[in-house]
Amino acid sequence: MAMGAKLIATVEPLRTLGGVRTWIAKVVTALRLEGFSVVRHVLDDSLLPGSRFFSMHISDLLRHIRLRGHGVLLYFGSLPYLGYLLDRLKGVPVMVFVSGHPVYEFPKAVTNAGTIHERVGASLVWRYARHAYSLDMADTWICHTLTACEEIGVADRGNYVLLKQFVLPHEVSFYDRVYHWLKEERGEKREVQIFAYLSYADLPGLKLWSLLRIFNRVRRRVKRRVTFVVEDPRIKRTTKLGDAIQITGRMPLPDFLRILGTSELYIETSIDEELRLTALDAMLLRVPVAKILYPRFYGRQDYTEDEILIGTSVDKLVELIAEYLNNFDNYHGHFSQAVYEFVKRKRLWDVVKVDFVQTLNKTCFK
Repeated sequence: MAMGAKLIATVEPLRTLGGVRTWIAKVVTALRLEGFSVVRHVLDDSLLPGSRFFSMHISDLLRHIRLRGHGVLLYFGSLPYLGYLLDRLKGVPVMVFVSGHPVYEFPKAVTNAGTIHERVGASLVWRYARHAYSLDMADTWICHTLTACEEIGVADRGNYVLLKQFVLPHEVSFYDRVYHWLKEERGEKREVQIFAYLSYADLPGLKLWSLLRIFNRVRRRVKRRVTFVVEDPRIKRTTKLGDAIQITGRMPLPDFLRILGTSELYIETSIDEELRLTALDAMLLRVPVAKILYPRFYGRQDYTEDEILIGTSVDKLVELIAEYLNNFDNYHGHFSQAVYEFVKRKRLWDVVKVDFVQTLNKTCFK
């Protein structure tokens, strides 16, 4: 094996939040578990005052002064920057992790920009992203789902690999301990609690208003008292809507684990085949999961209706959740164990890594 072939250089955005930050840490840890050496470069977005976009390109070009000898370049954040050209000239394969749904998020960033300056910056990113995808700037694109690869137009080209959201071995043992710690607090409850998590990013899927609509429809059809907690990491203050709904900002980890782990149901907000990291957290805590899976994406998932409450429409999801809660004693034990067994069978790193690691070894480390 050539010198440097086991060395991976990662390029990471400076300002990462929530799931993206967690995902980067997971992948770096997983690669090191596989015996790869990983050297990390965080892009400096302040090199050119007033332009984060151009600063990141400059920082990526300057990376070549410090980083040498790597066998593959791995970008996080859905985009390669201009430093990739020098890697290509050196014969270093370039891989890009596609996070979320960039063809949805980048234009939304333009629309949601608060100032003209921010709008110009967001427009530059979106324009560059379209060129990056259409010109196929990466040797390999890495997506969580086939849907994400289709959205950026690389699925038909074949130069992509799927790496589903996964859990690491130490996370299983950690969540097992949390589950047992919370067992007494869970106890006998007169009410049932539903939990949902919204993202920092403006992603396609269930929004706050649709979650509240679903909850209110469920509550009218359920005999027991039901409460609803939504964590929206973008807000600062907790808001209560009546005595049954609480919308909170990003919680400290112990509070998050306590509220999630003592909930009787978690609602996943994605509407394609994706299961986000918080859904996997819920599964490890034996919290049943419900989600909408629109018909066009049905059949792409690796979970079944015996494991997750799957609705192909809002009406169907409301019906399933209401039936589950009205027959809670009959259904909860089954779905609680089913999601836990699913994540251990289907989403452990050793299970999901196969295609990704083979791509690294066969394509990038010849």
